Amino acid sequence: MVHPGDILLMHFRPALMDDLLAALKAIHRAGLTPALLTDYIR
Repeated sequence: MVHPGDILLMHFRPALMDDLLAALKAIHRAGLTPALLTDYIR
């Protein structure tokens, strides 16, 4: 489950696209919107 404020670390590996799609689906199911960490830190 994904919660507001969670930081997801994605590793470059052969299954990256599958991992990314699964993460985006979980984010969507939680009613959240992904954002870049750089948007929130200096």
